[in-house]
Amino acid sequence: MENLRLINYNIGDLTEDLQFLREFRDPYRYLRHCTPAWWCDHNLNPFAQPDDLALTLAVDGDTVIGRLAMWAAQVVIDGVEYRTFLLDYFVVHEDYRDTGVGGMLLMNSISRSRCLVAAGGVPHNVQELYQAAGFRELGPLSRYVYFYNSQVIFKTYLRSAPLASALSIFASLPLKIYYRLKAKKAKSALEFRPATSFNSAIDDLPRSGNYFPRSSAQLDWLLATRDNLYGFEVFRDGRLGGYCVFRIQRAEAQSEPRRLPEMRVGSLLDYYIDEATIEDKRALVNFGLAFLKPKKMDIFECQAKDEELNEVCARLGLVHVSGFRILFRPPPRATLSDNDLWYLTKAEGDILIE
Repeated sequence: MENLRLINYNIGDLTEDLQFLREFRDPYRYLRHCTPAWWCDHNLNPFAQPDDLALTLAVDGDTVIGRLAMWAAQVVIDGVEYRTFLLDYFVVHEDYRDTGVGGMLLMNSISRSRCLVAAGGVPHNVQELYQAAGFRELGPLSRYVYFYNSQVIFKTYLRSAPLASALSIFASLPLKIYYRLKAKKAKSALEFRPATSFNSAIDDLPRSGNYFPRSSAQLDWLLATRDNLYGFEVFRDGRLGGYCVFRIQRAEAQSEPRRLPEMRVGSLLDYYIDEATIEDKRALVNFGLAFLKPKKMDIFECQAKDEELNEVCARLGLVHVSGFRILFRPPPRATLSDNDLWYLTKAEGDILIE
């Protein structure tokens, strides 16, 4: 412990060659995300400033044994904008988890910004650490899944891949019939137009409640720096009324207790539609299902804190499973109530870091 220390790196301290990486041993591969693309992301982030903390390493001697990164963002509470930071890839090696290093990393981040967001599949013990540090839960989000490929279902519960493949042959047709019976054409005038860059009019769309804003500049940054994102502007009767972003990724297999197989996942990552009706949200989900199907996805998923979207997904036959948790440490000047209305999507968890 006497050789244990924290090392901070601001955005302005980082160079494209990432020379600092060569100072440390990284046996646990905690620095694998620190690439030239990661450096570029920080510098192009429209919310970022040079003196923002980008990364903190916990180092024992010359060995990296933990890390916590931060990404600049914004949050709107009661109509007031605040700077906030999304916490990314908070990890401490298991041999050091009883030393207090995790708490040191978290308090170090709080010393740089009191307004922080932690989101994703947060383990229970880490949730307790966040809550002890003043974070409040805004989620969890509800996650709904559509199965393009029934093999995924059987591979989750069976250890035999050949058996799962054989059973899926018989299950495919009933699954298609089930979804067809559930399908219902939405009575919506929405039009979804592909976007390689977003109209700045998105910034002026009226919004209520509390939310993490997505400016046209931020959306353009994401589309420009990630190959796996697809953006669409949403029009109603020829007027721009919102946007949506889909993502394609290959999810690695997970062992116990979840036992999920490797699969190709298409996600409705983020969306906003002005004055959206439940029919509009049905049109959004139907569009996503149709758009992603030709891309050979195994599943489609969406996560949000939106009762109407949840109802739409349930009616379409999507399966409800546990979703991301959103933990938020509010700025000192803001007051939060348990009755506050929050607009949340999966993007709060990972649009900046995947």
